[in-house]
Amino acid sequence: MIYSRHLLSVLSAIIIASLVCIALPLKSHADYVIATVNMDKILNETKAAEKKKEELARLKEEKKKAIEKEKKALISMKKKLAEQKLPEDSPEVIDYKARAKDLARLAKDAEEELRRQYLRSTRELLQKARIAIKKYAKENGINLVLEQGGAEKSSVVYSSNALDITDKIIAILNSD
Repeated sequence: MIYSRHLLSVLSAIIIASLVCIALPLKSHADYVIATVNMDKILNETKAAEKKKEELARLKEEKKKAIEKEKKALISMKKKLAEQKLPEDSPEVIDYKARAKDLARLAKDAEEELRRQYLRSTRELLQKARIAIKKYAKENGINLVLEQGGAEKSSVVYSSNALDITDKIIAILNSD
């Protein structure tokens, strides 16, 4: 799946670059300004991203503590049941098994909630970043902004640092 996303982003960049090249003869080269932005850097280095990471870490720690507390209680309960040598169909053993299932469900639910929170946070940060990028591009006469990510997922083969607007976008987002 990562390979197909990468291929799709490379093909998209080639198509966009081709369209720009086709349109170039219609205007002078000076009329076109193309910039790049590193969305990974924006998602990791803005104040809002750092705040969201802290919130997620705090939530993860809360969930972990609740799970550990229940796990310790189950371990203690298991020891007591082993000492008593109760039959499998006794109410105490049935209760233990039910609590063990609840613990597994609690862990799965916690993991799912953390995943949803992470996706929601990422979506919100991307939306704010795109708005800031569009505004910055319009105000600075930039015709096209391409995403430049890590080596595996970048659709940009080469760009000069002079055209990289990532740090400017981070500064804009941090000023809000």
